[in-house]
This record gives sequence, structure tokens and C-alpha cells, in this order.
Amino acid sequence: RHARALSGRATTATQHALLAAYYAATGNARAAIRFARRGIAIDPTCWRCFSALADADVALGNLPGALIAQATAVNLLAEDDPRRPRHRRRLAELEQKLFVLR
Repeated sequence: RHARALSGRATTATQHALLAAYYAATGNARAAIRFARRGIAIDPTCWRCFSALADADVALGNLPGALIAQATAVNLLAEDDPRRPRHRRRLAELEQKLFVLR
């Protein structure tokens, strides 16, 4: 309910990223992609938007797109950001999945 209320009023990239993450986690990957892309349009350096986009792409089976989005998220995170290792591991997992499929 709160997500629906925010979805019509979101103005910042962070708000769009949070909505994208919510929709990705609740199984609405298409809405997640829509919000992630809106966030990226507002702020092309929004690593959270790219991370949420990667989650949604995975849910839709778009592993190449997920890999690109996750790599972008990792590259946007500062080297000393404590979240970076977790996102690098996620990137490695996506690379492995894509490699296995080829």
C-alpha cells in the first residue's frame, strides 16, 4: 500500500530505486524495470537503480541485461563502500550463470 502511494509521488532517483527494489522483490519485474529506468533518467549515477534493474532483469530471464546493470552498479559504488563486496559477488554470480548458459 505504501509503495503504491509513493509510486505516484516519487521524484528522486533514490525513491525510484526503492520502488524498483520493492517491485522486484514482490514479483512485479516489469514495474521494477519501469521505476529503475525512471531513477536512472533522473540520476545516471544511481547505483541502487542499476542494482534494482539487475534484479528485475534476472526475474525476467534477461541475464545479459542483468550483468550489464549489476556491473554498472558496482562501478558506481566507491571502492571503499562496505556494500561493494556484496555487489561484486552478485556480479560474479551473474557472470557464472551467463557462462554456464553459453
